[in-house]
Amino acid sequence: MSGDEDDYMSANFLAESEDLRPGLVHSRTTKRRFEAEKKHHEANKMSRTKSTKQLMEDTRTEALSKPLGEENKGFNLLKMMGFKPGMTLGKAASAGSSLKEPIPIVVRTNRGGLGQEAEARERIEARLKTTSEAECNRMAEKFRNDKRSKALSRQAEADLRKSQRACYNLDVVKDVSEPEQPWFWPPTKAKVDADGDVRNVVCLDEDVADGDVVSSDDALRTWKTNPDESDEDEEEEEEDVDPFERLRILTEHLRQHHHYCIWCAIRFDDDEDMATNCPGPTREDHDDE
Repeated sequence: MSGDEDDYMSANFLAESEDLRPGLVHSRTTKRRFEAEKKHHEANKMSRTKSTKQLMEDTRTEALSKPLGEENKGFNLLKMMGFKPGMTLGKAASAGSSLKEPIPIVVRTNRGGLGQEAEARERIEARLKTTSEAECNRMAEKFRNDKRSKALSRQAEADLRKSQRACYNLDVVKDVSEPEQPWFWPPTKAKVDADGDVRNVVCLDEDVADGDVVSSDDALRTWKTNPDESDEDEEEEEEDVDPFERLRILTEHLRQHHHYCIWCAIRFDDDEDMATNCPGPTREDHDDE
């Protein structure tokens, strides 16, 4: 071996070369940078590699986006029948419904058969329509019931005022000085006479039954009261009591003590006469007659 040639087997040749041996990464910073570059490289590789499904979808979309060429047999057959590029399919009279583009292809990824989605959508719409109609009917029925309840309550209050006036007049005939219950008689107003005595004024006119100004002297009945008397009766009278219950109690009182019915507007001779000629103790009994 000549002296000009390199001795690749000598130790001097190896000593002069650079140390390029792959080794372990001992630095933490270098190790983190190496792992980040590795993940980034793998992510780019996966993004560049499309799946077979994606490739098929891209190929189909690209093919459908292109018009038919001259080499297509179907297109040549249409040209022989008079079709030209840009024309629509269909009769001239129905230009508004003519097709300028072919019917698009819908790729189904679920297991539903043809028409199943439309049928399910129709069922949902029918269910929503039925629910909406039921809700409207429920609200209308509630409105009618509320109006009916208010009308019945107003009628009961009117019958109660009529019963109070009748009870007062009948008690006066029997020289009854005070009602059995404070609300058995019409509402009263405190009035001071010329002698300084406090008198309770009973309003008998229907227009003043709620405490309005009295329009005539015939509508007044008075009796003396003690000015030092407590207001417990007035507080009890002002309590919010169901007018239907008050009407029932007062009607029973009028029938038992006076043999009187406000709906018949007759004072009967006795219990037998009332049982024979009066339909019953309620307005409904008289409405059926």
